[in-house]
Amino acid sequence: MTALCTANPYPVVQLKGAKIETDSKQCKQVIDRDLSMANNLNPQFFSFCELDAQFPEESQLEIKIMDKSYAAYADSLIGSTTIDLENRLFSNLLYMNIHSLELEKKNVAAAIAIT
Repeated sequence: MTALCTANPYPVVQLKGAKIETDSKQCKQVIDRDLSMANNLNPQFFSFCELDAQFPEESQLEIKIMDKSYAAYADSLIGSTTIDLENRLFSNLLYMNIHSLELEKKNVAAAIAIT
């Protein structure tokens, strides 16, 4: 058990609702237990990861900061947050404008093909 004034934090990034399969080549979860910072209450990880998400089932990205213990099963949660990726994607006005232009092009092409 660590003292109340120390922590060995490390990040865990995962897609909520994703089925984690060991034989799959898709990345749905990143556990950087090796990045733990000993006795650090203000960690700065500066790490990058890519996850394979399929909307709408796996649109919730959960980021956790865990406190590393001697055994992985004894690690405790320091804090977490959840980001709605689907909401962020569709709230981007530039993306929406490009997407609507693509739909208009398809509709115009379909109208020309019909006539």
